[in-house]
Amino acid sequence: MKFLAAIAVALLSASPTLAGERRLQPCQYNSGKWIQVRSIDNGSTFTLEWDDGPRMSYTWRGSNLDHWNVTDTKGGRWHYTDHRNQGGFTLMNINNGNQIKCLGVKR
Repeated sequence: MKFLAAIAVALLSASPTLAGERRLQPCQYNSGKWIQVRSIDNGSTFTLEWDDGPRMSYTWRGSNLDHWNVTDTKGGRWHYTDHRNQGGFTLMNINNGNQIKCLGVKR
């Protein structure tokens, strides 16, 4: 039960959107150019749809304190870090070091 509570807290703190909500936010992959990304929150999963084509869904596996707390649809393991003060987040692939950084969206 504690594990489910930790996931619920992580989801609520990590994504201030309603389930199914789509929003646009600037993101970059491996410090490349900033690209508009549609972020879709589905509660236990979220999807990033990049304007230049790629799309990937991610599933929560633990809390922000875990070494890896998100997996992608190809089995990649990622660490999600919430940028609470600035908004946005960073995903770091723990196997290959790839990084996705997304800026917060003003409401």
